[in-house]
Amino acid sequence: MEPRLVDSEPSVSELLTKASINSVKNGVGLFRETFSTGTAFARYAVDVLREDVPAPDLGAPKTSLNQAVGPYRVFDAAEFSLDSFKQIKNARGVKVNDVAMTIVGGALQRYLQAKGEQIEGSLTANVPLNMRTRRDVTDDNNQVGAVFASLHSDLTDPLERLAAVHQSTEEAKEFGEKSPMVDVLKVAGLFAPVLSKTAAGIWARNHLSQHLPLNISTVVSNVTGPDFPLYCAGARMVDYYGLGLLTPGMGLFHTVFSYSGTVTLSVLGDRNIMPDPEFYHDCLIASYEELYRAAVPASKPAAGNRTKRGKRASTKVTVASTQKKRRAKAAGKTTPKSAKSRLKSKASTRVKPKAQAKSKVKAGKQ
Repeated sequence: MEPRLVDSEPSVSELLTKASINSVKNGVGLFRETFSTGTAFARYAVDVLREDVPAPDLGAPKTSLNQAVGPYRVFDAAEFSLDSFKQIKNARGVKVNDVAMTIVGGALQRYLQAKGEQIEGSLTANVPLNMRTRRDVTDDNNQVGAVFASLHSDLTDPLERLAAVHQSTEEAKEFGEKSPMVDVLKVAGLFAPVLSKTAAGIWARNHLSQHLPLNISTVVSNVTGPDFPLYCAGARMVDYYGLGLLTPGMGLFHTVFSYSGTVTLSVLGDRNIMPDPEFYHDCLIASYEELYRAAVPASKPAAGNRTKRGKRASTKVTVASTQKKRRAKAAGKTTPKSAKSRLKSKASTRVKPKAQAKSKVKAGKQ
């Protein structure tokens, strides 16, 4: 006979005893984490003053992207060939994330200029990092941090922007490895959910993010996916689109995801901040094509380079033409023909036979 597990209902005294013990543990943990975090901030401030650690770039200009975030969202995505990203990376000695951030910086530059905004200085992005591989091994499960990196959107030359973004991201990673900002998240986790939810609600309702000196325009999160196709019940996953979280004062989120030879750059935005995501999609495509032409120039055709030139041509067609066809196809499905156009098409079909009959009669008379 198999043993049976009997779970007895805890009494009120047992629940109160466990709650009291947990409250004491949380209090001790809160005091310990607060003390260690404060000490880490003091050490970090001293290192920044001594210029041992690069200081984050916090002097970004305020744009129309730094507004209060509402309840409505817009979404769009641009797809690129992973091979083309790697060609740019290998040609300029940078990383795939640098290529993505350079494209975003150029797209934001085009978008804001088209809106008539004169931006003095470069926009700054929030870049999430996995701190588990950058810190000592601990028992903490969540070790997620974020750094601020300049997009250098004020540089019109794509190669100069790419080199500047690479330098900024390297300095930002060095800053993130020594920054105590990750430990602040651990302190916040010690509070009761009721207190955390109340504090977040007060912050959001009063739009307190607008009073912060940090004018972060967007988030650029790069996630490396599988380099092979995935299947579910025999159906192949064709595309993967990532969504992020919009925070007060920052109404634009970019997710860069690579999957089976394709890089998908998904854009989630606030509807009032970015009412025309399809135009921003075209800005992303134009920024990519400009960077690719500058970083991977067409060389003299040779026997061994024909496949590379063919790859480049197919890449450009995949990015520009395929997406335009998809958009045109979607527009054709969703936009019905007007009544006037339908009447014109019917009238043209009726007139053609009469015209042919008239011409036959004239030919018989002659």
